Amino acid sequence: MSLPIRQKQLLKKFWGNFAPLPMTPLTECGPFIYKCYAAADDTVAVLAYQERNNTAPQILHLKFRQYDLPLSIRLMERLLLTGTMGSRSAASKQLYDTLDTFRRILSVYQENVLLRISEHLTGNENGTSPKEVFGPEFLLQLSNIVSEFLRAIKGFFEFISGCVYKLPGFEKMQPPRGQIPVMESLLEDISAFSNHQKKTLHILDKWRKQQAKQLAQQQRN
Repeated sequence: MSLPIRQKQLLKKFWGNFAPLPMTPLTECGPFIYKCYAAADDTVAVLAYQERNNTAPQILHLKFRQYDLPLSIRLMERLLLTGTMGSRSAASKQLYDTLDTFRRILSVYQENVLLRISEHLTGNENGTSPKEVFGPEFLLQLSNIVSEFLRAIKGFFEFISGCVYKLPGFEKMQPPRGQIPVMESLLEDISAFSNHQKKTLHILDKWRKQQAKQLAQQQRN
């Protein structure tokens, strides 16, 4: 899966420290990103090996720090920007009220999932290890929270899209024309962030299956 346009721009900015080197496209391999400066190398094989031999807590922690948290901060900044823009029409009030609701929900998700779970993944909180915290029931509960957030973000995306592009039923809620480019950038960020939460669900699912397999092996022994 190729990286969303907005995320590519953010990652390119990150790699700006390597300006003296030739800029080549960023490539994604599992939870990792890399730049290839040679016509052929074994980077993909090395990263694939790293992903296979990393535990799920390590993969999630890396993913949250490299992708989810930076994207959530970017999205929060975009939402705050739209909230401070002037020249709102009375008809678009519902749109801006919805954006404010989304911002508050994202703030809770950022604090209670991305930040708190990331702390647990390091195994430093209260001296506990990730294995002690992330049992089957906890992983299921976490998956349900992420799934619920994805359902909410889908609803927000569809509503904002309807307003921005004057879809049937949303004609009277379109923001002022000068604010539409910012709204379109907001939609790109929402899409990128949503895609990464779907990947989080995939990792959690693999983690639960891995636990079930280990438990079955222990029972056989």
